[in-house]
Amino acid sequence: MAQSRYTPEVRLDPFATSMRNFDDVSPNLKAIREGGAPAVNDPTQRVADLRSAGFLGDDGKSLSALGAKILPAWERFGVDNDDIGDEMSRLLLMVLVGHDLEDSRIGSYVSYWRAIRKFFSPFELIDSWDKLYVLNYLDARIEGFSPGDVLRSNKARLTDVSIDILSSFKALGLSQTAMDGAVRIEDAIKGKVPRGRHRATFCMALEIAVAGPSSAIAIIEKFGVPRGPRVWVPFSSEQKTTLMSILDEYASDGGSVELAADIVVAPEAVEAVDITVGAAGQEPDLVPFVVPNITDFSGVLVGMPERKTVVTQAVGANSTEKKKKIDYVKRAKANSLVGSAGEEFAIKFEKWRLKDFPELLAKIAHVSKDDDTLGYDISSFETDGTPRYLEVKSTLGGLDNAFYISSNELAVADSLGGAYLVLRIAQLGSSPICCEVRHPFEDKLTLTPSAYMATFA
Repeated sequence: MAQSRYTPEVRLDPFATSMRNFDDVSPNLKAIREGGAPAVNDPTQRVADLRSAGFLGDDGKSLSALGAKILPAWERFGVDNDDIGDEMSRLLLMVLVGHDLEDSRIGSYVSYWRAIRKFFSPFELIDSWDKLYVLNYLDARIEGFSPGDVLRSNKARLTDVSIDILSSFKALGLSQTAMDGAVRIEDAIKGKVPRGRHRATFCMALEIAVAGPSSAIAIIEKFGVPRGPRVWVPFSSEQKTTLMSILDEYASDGGSVELAADIVVAPEAVEAVDITVGAAGQEPDLVPFVVPNITDFSGVLVGMPERKTVVTQAVGANSTEKKKKIDYVKRAKANSLVGSAGEEFAIKFEKWRLKDFPELLAKIAHVSKDDDTLGYDISSFETDGTPRYLEVKSTLGGLDNAFYISSNELAVADSLGGAYLVLRIAQLGSSPICCEVRHPFEDKLTLTPSAYMATFA
């Protein structure tokens, strides 16, 4: 076999060249979109990097299909900047948008991540990205052989993976050819580990996309901006809200990378839950979504967002806009998890609100548990004893995200009048807030018909 100049690895991030992160990609893509060149010291190398990631066309002078889609997505969510703290949002959008476009690079990253997370804990892989780097080199396959296969056949744990590959191979009694390969791998890894910070962030994005919105809460709370292996700077509340808004939009759209929860981990349970997969192909057990533990709700209730002027654009018959295939079962699972958690939060909020009125507090009822056709979820009371009917609308994203309200709920609201209100709960997985939208809705909400009933009558 001819000797290669480079020691191969299985790629698990968009930039396996000289770039270390995504912090200057947005301004570079903007410059290229306007017909210019990347504003860096070595634009030729940066063009090669951007092409390698799939953002530029073959000519290196124009945006590819992925680049043309991802830049507006970054702009829409306000992460089209060079802020390293927004790198997670940029990478998550890259995975989601790339999957929509059936981009082969994104598909390869997702496939490989799915494969290795069946053998090792995905959280441990993210936290120990120095060991993840070693694993990526061991998984490179040459003439059908991969050292990573040896690890898995021996049921090795991630803690067994070490940069001291040569000693490990000697202990296994492998051939001299394998020894020579171990030396080359060790040398390659020593020079590449500094780029692992970006790889760790990209793997967080892959895990969120693969595991689902509810699991995202645990990932976002446990990790953050990586500074070194097992060293993280927590995401800010604004960064968490942006990430949840991205997921909220894609989950409500039917998901992009099978946004169903095959792992659902509560933030409080991350350390206690063993999510390591024992056998190949075995999926982890589901762990219920848990609402953040709040005892003082005094800062939770906020004002309603200002109404926006919405401009809608019809998609005509000749439109080239790619339509997503919606998996309604998976969307229902994700929405059900968030909806149930939101109603639990609303019950706690109502009990806190009426804590000084024990005779009213005792009468609060979570009616939708027994009958979900009433048009509201909770029957409660104002502090003066008058009835209060709450329809709970929850989201992991921002307060001003769109939500659905049914014709039945609108009819019930019309019949109950001012006693009916929507309790809109946002940022449910991180720092929840809510606002009350009381009937009538005409001056508060823009209601757009989204479905029609068809009969043969």
